[in-house]
Amino acid sequence: MLMATFIVSLMTLFDEAQFLAWGWRIPFLLSSVLVFLGLWIRKDIDETPAFKQVKKSGQVAKAPLRDTLKHHWREVLIAAGLKVVETAPFYIFSTFVVSYATTP
Repeated sequence: MLMATFIVSLMTLFDEAQFLAWGWRIPFLLSSVLVFLGLWIRKDIDETPAFKQVKKSGQVAKAPLRDTLKHHWREVLIAAGLKVVETAPFYIFSTFVVSYATTP
């Protein structure tokens, strides 16, 4: 939220021509900083002991996503459904508020 507020504030400094010419690139360039921050954090994170044990035994799945969908498809569908139930009201309400606020 803080970064979004900063970007929107930054975008108000440009007129429409400047924004369309090059200003729209600024958020994407700033996001590259977040990518490098994530990679820097990730390099120092150690694997869990359980994964190290599985890796040592040679039982790591070649296609873990395929195995997950094959053996745990119900749980995947439940999780996806719960995410839809969680986010759908937000987007429905947001769309309604924007259309309500812009209607005279």
